[in-house]
Amino acid sequence: MADFSEDEAPIPSIEEFFDDTLRDLEVSIGELSIEAGAPEDHVTPSKRRRTSPTTNTMGDSGDPDPEKSDSEELNFPPNGDPPKLGSSDALLNEIAQDFESDEQTDPKVAQKLADIVNKRWGSKLEEAKLKEKLAKYNRPDNCEKLTVPKVNPEIWNKLKHVTRSADLRLANMQKVLVKVGSAIAKSTDTLLAIRADPEKTSASALTEKLGKLITHNADALALLGHVNIDLSYRRRDAIKPNLNNEYSSLCGSQVPITSLLFGDELQSQLNNIKATNKIGHATTAKPYYISYDSLNIAQEGCSVLRTQ
Repeated sequence: MADFSEDEAPIPSIEEFFDDTLRDLEVSIGELSIEAGAPEDHVTPSKRRRTSPTTNTMGDSGDPDPEKSDSEELNFPPNGDPPKLGSSDALLNEIAQDFESDEQTDPKVAQKLADIVNKRWGSKLEEAKLKEKLAKYNRPDNCEKLTVPKVNPEIWNKLKHVTRSADLRLANMQKVLVKVGSAIAKSTDTLLAIRADPEKTSASALTEKLGKLITHNADALALLGHVNIDLSYRRRDAIKPNLNNEYSSLCGSQVPITSLLFGDELQSQLNNIKATNKIGHATTAKPYYISYDSLNIAQEGCSVLRTQ
């Protein structure tokens, strides 16, 4: 073997270069494991056998799988076993539930009751039906606060017509809420009477009282739904000044209110409005202009007729 001077060091082969690099890496990992309190089960560099560069040396040494990502390492259970595909993972189930629904709900009510609620909270009561329900409930004599506050005369006389109209609409909604309060107050009073002396309440009397309770609460639900729809219309009116004039019809009562304020078919409504506006522009008659020359000719003709 030829001698090399200090200035002429032998050039290592590729295989030797990879072996040296892997030894240094293994030593570093072993030192880190010792500092962290991990068991010293790694192979010492001196006992490591020579392998080709393509050999999976990390797998032979017992080190973590190099193909495993950081997220997989962090999400492994403490026992080291990866979660099986399709297994019920509590964390994943919780995340999935959060994405499925933004609203927490309680157990279902009776289906007939649910149908009534969905109907009454989906549209306003007819005028005759509303007056009928409002007339059924008067304020209990000792519930003085179940009233709609009136505007002081000194201020009312100074208000503009638009402001008065807006206040009256809100006051009408408050009147409905007052009736709801009266119905709930009467229902609660009936329950208190039954609770105070349940033994003296006969079965027939109890059935009658329970029937009234159900009616009062059903009416309260209907009136609250009416107010809720009315408030949604008022919200539309508040947004209306920010819309283009050609889209003002979106705020009308013909557009149903769903879980979205302007309905579920907003894009379809917009397309219909655009098509209607195009037809309106196409059928609008153009203004008729009389030219100056034609006016002169007409005047000359009139003068000729007068001279004759």
